[in-house]
Amino acid sequence: MKHFSHSITVSLCLALLLAACIPGIPSTTQTDPLEPARTSAAQTVEAMTTQIVLTAQAEVTPLPPTDAPTATVPALVETPITLPTETSVPTAIVTAQPPTSTTSLVCDQAEFVSETIPDGSQFLPGSIFIKTWVLRNVGSCIWTPGYVLEYTRGDISTMLSTQTFTNTNILPGQTVSIAIAVTTPVDAGKYRLDFRLRNAKGESFSFKNPASTFWVDFEVVTSTYSLGDNYCAAEWSSGAGPLSCPGNAGDTRGYVYSDLTPKLENNYQDDEIALWLGPQAIDNGYIKGVFPAQRILPNTKFEATIGCAPDSKDCNAVIALNYVEGSGSMLPLATWTETNDSTFHQVSYDLNALAGRNIRLILIVSANGSAAGDKVHLLKPVVR
Repeated sequence: MKHFSHSITVSLCLALLLAACIPGIPSTTQTDPLEPARTSAAQTVEAMTTQIVLTAQAEVTPLPPTDAPTATVPALVETPITLPTETSVPTAIVTAQPPTSTTSLVCDQAEFVSETIPDGSQFLPGSIFIKTWVLRNVGSCIWTPGYVLEYTRGDISTMLSTQTFTNTNILPGQTVSIAIAVTTPVDAGKYRLDFRLRNAKGESFSFKNPASTFWVDFEVVTSTYSLGDNYCAAEWSSGAGPLSCPGNAGDTRGYVYSDLTPKLENNYQDDEIALWLGPQAIDNGYIKGVFPAQRILPNTKFEATIGCAPDSKDCNAVIALNYVEGSGSMLPLATWTETNDSTFHQVSYDLNALAGRNIRLILIVSANGSAAGDKVHLLKPVVR
């Protein structure tokens, strides 16, 4: 019996060994029925993590399409907030923390950028000129078409108390040009008009100090209008684009500046104001000045003394007097050619044909060929 039991035991062991070696017999190892679901979930988490990382980067690389659902997380921008530039369009910014007292903005606030017509500019009686301010919206609220320009005080009773200044929304960070037409009084004297902005709720505002104003300040003269004293009220340009006023002598883009003790072409040093003009430094280059509108009085003339700089031996330029009325085209009045012959010339042009009309005088100095050495003076240029 012991021998038989031993044989049975050996036989069973051999049978089990053979069964393990024969292919096609299923393994007895247990499997997890939730393993496919767990694998799919892991893949989904991996895909979501990858998408989050890519979305937070500055440059987003699109992911290839996948059957697994993905989640898009908006990128966060760290404070402090930088306001958009003048030419940019502001976009919504998500902050990682609520704004504090150092990052919060006043709802309505403006910032001065630039203006035309410098303070103290002179005009003839009854002239109609355009004053322009460029302001930037540095508040947190949008300036809608419901916002208006408010005339707060001044010396002209006929000025409108409010005027619209935009027909579109001005977003925070953007700028707007605000232009008004001003009709000068008939009486000589100094005048000032003050303005602020008003929102759609009727609340007035302006700059960081809300009580501050922006203004137009001018003088009415009844006999002589000096282009020399008012040359920076003109808009100066050349083929290179707009020019600053005053400019710098030798600027290759063109320049204009005033001189109270000019040395004229014959080396005589005068004590009256002169304008020095240099055209753009290219063949046939030019410089142009468009003056604010003036209502020409009867029996008036344009007068000036023209010449070249004494050391500009190759000076050869054409000086032109033109005008424009309203939105019309530029029209010629007179031209004079100036070369360095060691003398200067007095010029005059009768403006009586334009009496009673509101026109903008235009001065143009053009190189007659090469602009090398072209530097021209207009001594005491006036309308009287």
